[in-house]
Amino acid sequence: MFVFILVALPTIIAMAFFSGPISQDPAYHAFADSRPILGVRNFWNIVSNLPFLVIGGLGIRTAFQMRAEPTFPAWLTFFVGILLTALVMTSTILFLPVEQIAKLASAFMILAFMFVCGTVIVLREIASSWYEPRFRSPLYPLMQILGVVSGIALLAAMGPTSLYAIGCIVVAGAISYFGYGQRKTSRRGVVGALLHAPVASLERR
Repeated sequence: MFVFILVALPTIIAMAFFSGPISQDPAYHAFADSRPILGVRNFWNIVSNLPFLVIGGLGIRTAFQMRAEPTFPAWLTFFVGILLTALVMTSTILFLPVEQIAKLASAFMILAFMFVCGTVIVLREIASSWYEPRFRSPLYPLMQILGVVSGIALLAAMGPTSLYAIGCIVVAGAISYFGYGQRKTSRRGVVGALLHAPVASLERR
């Protein structure tokens, strides 16, 4: 495994620098059915979100009927998420070009990959007392650092639109957590537990 990585990694990097851009079929990002109906482009792609709207709306109504139950906040959050997802997807298809939609989806996937790489480093370095994975990444932490750095480079190359969308998502997530989520839970993540740990425990680490 180590030999393969040591040989393959430089080869892939060299190919990326010297082979030039790889062309992509323009139809790759096309919707399955982009016919306009009633003056609405991508009509059937928009209509496909209606079941999620219905389920989200009915679920919210059902959740409020059982608001005395302790599981009410969880069910309400679940169905509000479904409703918001359908609304955002419909708005995106209506008002954004297909290329931008695909670029935003790719940017979010790269961001998620970067967080996965960073999480591996955090867990290995901070949660060593209980974190015992069966598989350990070769060349740690080089592979994870390379994943984060290459992700940043890819996001920068994708242009300001992707960076703006990611910034909005990060800000919205931070607002929702500090404005609502933090008050609703007593659990803390690995980093949160470290930041709130006593000085003595930090010295033992």
